[in-house]
Amino acid sequence: MPNSPSKKRIALMGFAVLILIFLAVAEFHFNALRSAPQVDRKTLSKKSNLTIIVQPDKAPGFIHSLAEELAGRSIPAWLLPFATPHEAGVFFSENMENDTVEILAYTSLKRFSKPAESMSQSRALDSFVKQISWTPNQLVSPERGVLVASGAIDSDIEALDQIYLQWGEEGVLVPRSISGQHLWELLFDNRAGKAYLSMASLMTAFDVKLKSEHMDILLSSIQFVTTMRAYADVTEDDVLHIAIDIDIVPTARNRIGVVNLKGGIDEGFAELGKALKKRHNILVEGSSGWVDTTMQFRYTIDQATPFITDYVMKKVN
Repeated sequence: MPNSPSKKRIALMGFAVLILIFLAVAEFHFNALRSAPQVDRKTLSKKSNLTIIVQPDKAPGFIHSLAEELAGRSIPAWLLPFATPHEAGVFFSENMENDTVEILAYTSLKRFSKPAESMSQSRALDSFVKQISWTPNQLVSPERGVLVASGAIDSDIEALDQIYLQWGEEGVLVPRSISGQHLWELLFDNRAGKAYLSMASLMTAFDVKLKSEHMDILLSSIQFVTTMRAYADVTEDDVLHIAIDIDIVPTARNRIGVVNLKGGIDEGFAELGKALKKRHNILVEGSSGWVDTTMQFRYTIDQATPFITDYVMKKVN
């Protein structure tokens, strides 16, 4: 009996040691405990003309319900904020020296960056996306919690010619950046025609073909766009809010290309609304208007999770 307390202390100490070993392994091998800081995206790219980012923490309820729908099972509410990344994004920029569009995709992980990097190195990037020339052909981790994929596609020759004709030589431009305040954001910086080049080059690389007259219509619209910003957020009651602001060359507000662009976007939302109402009973509402030389579009989709899982995912697949 006198030895009983001593045995209990030894057992507790042994258990504590095991816990410490477990925690050390979890952190050292898996980065599972300490949260890595969110990457400063400006350190990754300083001259992007087309930027897209997603920040899951801006809509945790939506991300949770979306994950459960896709997984087909219940997921603890605490798990996703613990495991999801701070953000993920992609930058596009022109390399004038070799006529390519450079692509940098990244994710800023809170935890588990080591196993993610190890798993990603088991397969080459071109086995996932062969249209892009990856250098190197695997993810790299320049700093704790950050995974980066770098690649390039050939610039579309016709788009290059159009840039020289429409925009001329590039002047000195102060880089623009996204706000970082939304679930999803896009910046289309077309002041020198470079965002159009990225878009056209992507279409060529991924074999997205439009009839020549459609490409002419697209160019006739894009040439008057200096900047487009778009963002999306989801409220707690699962309503998706979409906003698009398109800055137009001040003297071009009444040009046919600008009129076609505004009408085309409105028509796109109208057709989307018809399809969603008919197939999924999802309601799309909104309108557009002018504020000085900026076209503004504000639309809502009343069931964000079903919209993504039942419509967008099926379109992608």
